[in-house]
Amino acid sequence: MLRSSAINCTIRIDRRSIRMEDTYLGLSRSKVLTIHNRSDYVVKFQWMRFKDNDTDVQHKEEYKKIFELVHRVEVVRHINLVHYDICLPDIHELVCQRIYTDEIALLMNEDFRYNHTSFLLIPENLQGNLTKSMEVGEISSVAYLEVMGREDRIPLRLLILRPVGSLHGTGKGPVLHLNVITIDLSNIFLCSVHNYEIVAANRGHICGTLIYKERPTDFGGTINITPNARILKPDEYKSFNLSFSSNRKGDFVERIDFVIKESLEVLSLHIKGCVICPTLHFDKHTLDFEETGLGFIKKQEVSLHNLSLVPVTFGVTIMEDGDQIPLTYEEFATSKVKPSFPTNPREFTVIPQKGVVQAHSSLKLKVSYIANVVRTGRTNMRVDMWDSDSNPIILPLSFCGAIPSLSIKPTEINIRFSFINFPYSRSINVENDSNLDGYFYIVPQTISENTLIVYSLSSYQGFLKARQSKTIDITIITKNLGRQTTTLKYNN
Repeated sequence: MLRSSAINCTIRIDRRSIRMEDTYLGLSRSKVLTIHNRSDYVVKFQWMRFKDNDTDVQHKEEYKKIFELVHRVEVVRHINLVHYDICLPDIHELVCQRIYTDEIALLMNEDFRYNHTSFLLIPENLQGNLTKSMEVGEISSVAYLEVMGREDRIPLRLLILRPVGSLHGTGKGPVLHLNVITIDLSNIFLCSVHNYEIVAANRGHICGTLIYKERPTDFGGTINITPNARILKPDEYKSFNLSFSSNRKGDFVERIDFVIKESLEVLSLHIKGCVICPTLHFDKHTLDFEETGLGFIKKQEVSLHNLSLVPVTFGVTIMEDGDQIPLTYEEFATSKVKPSFPTNPREFTVIPQKGVVQAHSSLKLKVSYIANVVRTGRTNMRVDMWDSDSNPIILPLSFCGAIPSLSIKPTEINIRFSFINFPYSRSINVENDSNLDGYFYIVPQTISENTLIVYSLSSYQGFLKARQSKTIDITIITKNLGRQTTTLKYNN
């Protein structure tokens, strides 16, 4: 009679956990783990992924169900394959069955050995482990040691006990720093671009990439960082150029973010300051265009002075001016069909309407008033700087559009006796009795069969300076017996 008893081999590992020091990305650290065999037998071991055989079987069943589901889905796809004349249903089903059989066979042979992206266990020398950090942050994993000679929980098999070994490590990214936390820009001019240097340093042991992360500004200015990214080697310094401008006046605080690409760590700095508006000044307090005849132009000049240290961009607007092209007396004189004055004329023009006044310099503006409406009024010339509506400068304008007082003398031409169809010559004077230059236009006669008196003029229109007169010859012919009367119509 033979009798025997089975006992567990005395197998242990020298520690329950291994903790690695912080490890830079792409670099590795290693520590030694010793497996102690206190038995009299030579045993084999391997590192496993799960805690016991039951868990292995459970995972195999889960994977098997997934393969079965995929197999069923693929089999019914033969309808589309037949439609496009790719494969017959029977052949497609055989192919799917063969793939499914191969996958199940591989699954049954799977032993779920330990595998991890950041930890590597090297069992060839029966001891040790190696870790290589590929991600930032704390990384943990559990490996199970399966040793021959320990009790197996599966009936009719040897007992296998899997002592647990915990592996811990922390991946550490590049150590990058900025040379400033806060930049005080103090007073900066409205809409002007200001540049500053930001220096980044790599104080770690691996290369790092620092990328500017654009974000909306809180104050409303424009922030540009060039270049957008820098790659820094260990102990290397590189600079970024920060440019800032704003079209809003007042105090501001802005945050600027950089991201370390390898670790996604955010490095921030702040800029603060006050946006001030450099002011332009007129050399006159007001412009008075006085009384101007309709269609005539009066011009005046005013200078813009820039007392600041930076060039100032400006734009000029005449407040409450019209939008229709004004009519001048020259255009009226040369038009065959005489136009009328626009209802909403643009009576003021400024040259230049926009431009730049250099630092400690001045620029002359030419302002023209073309009277098109009979009125006395006041308006303002507004100058905005850098397309900003903050703190414009205003110059008052006064004007008066008027009609010169013109008259025709004599007021009546009386021919006591005249022959029919015989021309009679007379003369008239068009007089400008005002202090304004004027322009007159006598409407030509419309002649028809019923016209009783026909007249013609040596001149139908003309320019008259203030207090000036002009003589016009007129020829008159009567067409019928009796007393006849007609009227000259003129515009001024």
